[in-house]
Amino acid sequence: MTQVLIVANDSIFAYFQEIFPKTQYELSLSDGDIEEDFEDFDIIIDMFFEDDNENFPIYCKLKEKIILLNSVKTSIAELLYEYQIKSPKSFLTTFNGQKGFLKEDTWEIGYMRNFYQKNIEEFLSDIKKSIFYSHDAVGMTLARCSYLYINELSQVTQEIMKIDSPSAMKLSKEIENYGIDSVFETLMAIYEDKKQSKFLPSSYLKRLYLNVS
Repeated sequence: MTQVLIVANDSIFAYFQEIFPKTQYELSLSDGDIEEDFEDFDIIIDMFFEDDNENFPIYCKLKEKIILLNSVKTSIAELLYEYQIKSPKSFLTTFNGQKGFLKEDTWEIGYMRNFYQKNIEEFLSDIKKSIFYSHDAVGMTLARCSYLYINELSQVTQEIMKIDSPSAMKLSKEIENYGIDSVFETLMAIYEDKKQSKFLPSSYLKRLYLNVS
C-alpha cells in the first residue's frame, strides 16, 4: 500500500479521499503544525506550501519520493537559490492547487524534471488527473491568465460603477470561483516578480481583499 501524506485542511483532505483509489493508497492528514516523519511516506502533497515553505530543504532530501507542492505564488528556482540547494534528490514537482483549479480534471504542472516525469504521470493517472505542462514561474500560466483577466474586468467594473452591470456580475462569479485571496495574493506576487503594472491588483480587488466597502 502506497503511503500518502496530505498537508491540508479537512475539506481538501476529504476531496483527496474521494479521488484516490482506496485499494492502492493509504492517506494520512497533517495540518502542517505537527512535525511529521516524512520518511514514512511514499508521496507527500503539501497544499500549504506556497504560504509556508519552511519544509522545502527537508522535501528536497527525500530521495526518489514524490513531492507535490501547491506553489503558484513562488518559483522553485528562487527557493533553490534561497536555500542554497543545487539539486533536489526527491521527485519534486509543483502544481496549481489553488481554489478553482484543484478539482479540475487537468492539473497545471510547473517545476518537474524530465528523469522522473513518467513517475509523476503514472501517479496522476491513478487519481484521474491529466497534465497541462506549464513552467517554473510565479503565477505559472493558467493562474496568471485567469487572474489577469479578473484584474482587467475589475477595472472595467470600477469604471462603470454599477453593481448590476454584466461585467460586475461576471466579476462576482469569477471571484467566487477562484477566491479573492488567491487572486489578489497571486497577482501581487507576479507584480513583485515582474514589476509590470498590468499585474498590480486594482483598487477594486484590493477593497474586496481587505473587506472594505
